[in-house]
Amino acid sequence: MNNNLKYRIENKYGIDALPSWVRVENPMGYYETVVGLEKVNESEYEYRISGHFRPIINGKNNLLRKDIADLILKYVPEQIELKPIKIIRKSTGEFWIDYYELTTKKSFNHSEYDKIESKGLMIFGVESEIYFSNDLKDILLNDLKTEEVEFREGKTLFA
Repeated sequence: MNNNLKYRIENKYGIDALPSWVRVENPMGYYETVVGLEKVNESEYEYRISGHFRPIINGKNNLLRKDIADLILKYVPEQIELKPIKIIRKSTGEFWIDYYELTTKKSFNHSEYDKIESKGLMIFGVESEIYFSNDLKDILLNDLKTEEVEFREGKTLFA
């Protein structure tokens, strides 16, 4: 078994992974829209594109729901920084405070990806993506209290 595999955490997609209230029917079948946010300052994001809040909000910044962020912090506190954020919808005055921005202390460029040693409990960033060692992935999968996320091996198609 290769211990140097790298995994990224993602929301599960597909019709079976979605709660019924998230499913939208159209002539092509079901699809999902995920909320779109824009960073306003160091601790606030503005709700810009209507959609559904999923455990992970991908984009330039890595936003994780509190339960997932807390679990990662439990195992690798010295390797990450978590910053609580507030998500604001200006048009209605609504706000959400159950997400954290995750930053890794180790970060690499895409050109360095294949050289990265990922053994033991390790988390690191490659540009705006977060990767986990095989050992950390296994522990997190065992402890996660949700089936809304999954780990996928290797780089994204955008890397």
